[in-house]
Amino acid sequence: MRAKRIDANQNEIVNQLRKIKASVFITSMVGKGFPDIVVGLRGINFLIELKDSSKPNSAKKLTTDEQAFFDTWKGTVYKCETFDEILQIISKQYKISKMNYKKFLSVINSKYEKGTTDDKIECIIDLIKTVVTGNEIQKDVHCINKLREGIHNLSPFKNEPVDFVKWVMAEDVVANDYNPNKVAPPEMELLEVSIMNDGYTQPVVTFPNNGKIEVVDGFHRTRVSKESKVVRERVKGYTPTVIIRKEQSDKNDRIASTIRHNRARGKHQVDAMSEIVLELKNRNWKNERIARELGMDEEEILRLCQITGLQDIFKDDDFSRSWEASDSIHNYEPLTDDISEEEAEHYRTVNTNDPTRIFHTFDKWECHKAGFYASSKDGMTADECEKSYAEFLSDNERFKEALDGVIRDWVNSCEHYLTNKAMNRIAWLGQAAMCYATGIPSKFCSGFNLLTGDQQDKANATALQALNYWMKKYNMEEVSMEDALSIGRQVNIY
Repeated sequence: MRAKRIDANQNEIVNQLRKIKASVFITSMVGKGFPDIVVGLRGINFLIELKDSSKPNSAKKLTTDEQAFFDTWKGTVYKCETFDEILQIISKQYKISKMNYKKFLSVINSKYEKGTTDDKIECIIDLIKTVVTGNEIQKDVHCINKLREGIHNLSPFKNEPVDFVKWVMAEDVVANDYNPNKVAPPEMELLEVSIMNDGYTQPVVTFPNNGKIEVVDGFHRTRVSKESKVVRERVKGYTPTVIIRKEQSDKNDRIASTIRHNRARGKHQVDAMSEIVLELKNRNWKNERIARELGMDEEEILRLCQITGLQDIFKDDDFSRSWEASDSIHNYEPLTDDISEEEAEHYRTVNTNDPTRIFHTFDKWECHKAGFYASSKDGMTADECEKSYAEFLSDNERFKEALDGVIRDWVNSCEHYLTNKAMNRIAWLGQAAMCYATGIPSKFCSGFNLLTGDQQDKANATALQALNYWMKKYNMEEVSMEDALSIGRQVNIY
């Protein structure tokens, strides 16, 4: 079948129609007399056969197939030569549609008055269909949000934020300046896959702040709607949100809410958490209140205060190349509720600007539960522990096997420590493998000094191999021995 010739004025008319926000589907290639274009506007569809007004009348006649289509089509079809002619048809038909709408309302009212509760709901849905037409996404979303808000205000659950999910443009949603939660690239990809396959199952928790929609929880879900092409096209550039309760509008309460959400998932940044604790203390929150609002105990609050001061406390106390760990510091004075603004400014956290770094609270560290930070090993003296440490590291096969176990079983510990580029990751892997295999704490890692130089180099190389295996497994760049030892920029493990 030969393709139908396109009229010279078709492209111009189509462009003019689209400028007035009409939907236009070009059908001139369908053949068998089907009209050139289908136009949709204001909920009404128009089938239009175009003819070129510049041609003689004989060239503007309907073909045999076109005439047959006009004669047999049970709907309305039009033959037009100009854009203005199409506008007149649309305007006339729209007036008829408005008259029909009045009749429609009359029928609806009659059905509503006589019907059951379900019948009345069906009537309301029919009315909603007259404003949510599917033709203009922004208008439809606005209408849907207004309808949901109205239902929410009548709901017995109106005090629950999830009762009103509002779709907003993703570009209008901004991050807060205090969230301690970071997601590693593999987990970010998993979140994207989850949203692509399962859809949005959780809205983003937000708060209106100075004309912006500020995230309280769920910023990474917002990132997916902005950065994932598939998801962005599917949700039309929008993000599902809920608004936090009005009584939680104060920044202190929003911070606490963010942390509660993060802690419920069990993953957040320890360093940034400690900065938040300091900020809350500077706002005259006592340890007891901070612990209650953040779901912690007071001992953990104290520990976070101590972490905040580590960089200054340990500034002259690097890890040595021999994997030695220093003993506890006895002259340290923890921060108290009486901390001044000057003191809070003086203390700052370390290595928190790296977006690839992952944090877990100490209670999630498998190494902590295994006794990594214990001060002794039951039934063994300090000399016996150091000697066992040296024997363990000199047995390369045993060392490799233990490293495999650490990477396999100590998932949270590896994420927390091996993403910290500012510490000696070779030292941590050696200490972790020793604790994993023997239960001997890291305190006795000075047994490394009992090895020969060749044995030390071999142990270092084995630990580096394990580190790069872990880095590659999580799509991170492999590192050199110098980077892994972090020579010249080390900080103590906390």
